[in-house]
Amino acid sequence: MPSAISGATCLWTALVGTGACAGSSSSRMDIAIVSGDAQTAAPGQTVPQPLVVAVTDAQGMAAVGAQVSWGVISGGGTSSAQTTTTDAMGRAQTTYTLGFSLGSNRIAARLVGTSTRVTFAATASLLSGGWPNEPVGLTVLTDWAEDAVVGGGWRNAYPVSLAKGYVSIVRDGTARWSPPNVLQFFYPIGFPTGVAPATVYYDMAATKELYAGFWWKASNPWQDNAAGNKIAFMFAQSGDGQMFIMMNGVGAPRHLVVTTEFPGDNRNLWPNVSNPDVTLGVWHRIEWSAKYSTTGSSRDGIVQWWLDGVRVGSYTDVQLPGDAGFLDFQFSPTFGGTGPVKTENDYYWVDHVHVSGR
Repeated sequence: MPSAISGATCLWTALVGTGACAGSSSSRMDIAIVSGDAQTAAPGQTVPQPLVVAVTDAQGMAAVGAQVSWGVISGGGTSSAQTTTTDAMGRAQTTYTLGFSLGSNRIAARLVGTSTRVTFAATASLLSGGWPNEPVGLTVLTDWAEDAVVGGGWRNAYPVSLAKGYVSIVRDGTARWSPPNVLQFFYPIGFPTGVAPATVYYDMAATKELYAGFWWKASNPWQDNAAGNKIAFMFAQSGDGQMFIMMNGVGAPRHLVVTTEFPGDNRNLWPNVSNPDVTLGVWHRIEWSAKYSTTGSSRDGIVQWWLDGVRVGSYTDVQLPGDAGFLDFQFSPTFGGTGPVKTENDYYWVDHVHVSGR
């Protein structure tokens, strides 16, 4: 590694207003990419690694104190800094957040006072990885991009919720799977507890093993309720009960909890594998699966759930009903159960839902 030019021989004359290196012409300097080029992330997300450049003089020695400006060329992203200064190794860096549109992003790093520059490329693309915990061999029942509230077998139970704006399709370029359209549930000021803004559901033939994966985000801030904040439900045959997954906790930390409400099994299934926090204002991938008990009394049903690929809970002693199976999956995000009404405007968002079964 070339030794650094000392501060005595290379002081950027930003100190004197010229932007040139004392004892060396800035036009003789060079800039090169060290790392961070050609990265990929979801739209609106920060690329994993910083963008790093190295500045050297005509002798190939590291230039200390050189100023590097960062400018977005295309893609609409943002740099964490407009100008940075090289360190003792002659390096400068910034972090880069992609624009909200899919496709190419470009950002230039330029030596201040010169036209010498290098260009980094990055790509905004849909998140890869799919639904990593979906059991092998299941049949896809619905794979819905949330471009409409109803359609593709999805229905809205209460049309008035659509008319009041409690459920709608809005644009969010940061959505992790199928941007920009997402399903929005709106909880206005004064919204009561024990009620959902809307119930959007998908009916299916009786299914004894069901998997659901979806991307979900709660607004920040969010007004919690001690009874929890439900997200989604799996319903058995009429009269045989249901179970739901919810965000539980008043203030941070918040966690994912599953509650069973079946005749032979009514309880909270608390995280028993890991306990990752739910972060408000951030997209999370939720995966949830359930397999019916062998019989109506065998207590060997299986319920599992994951947050962002991390297994949260795994129970193998659940007593599901002795009926034909699940008939309905729905988003009915009920706010709490008792307590005060909403004192702020809050939201849930869903981006893409994938349901399979057998």
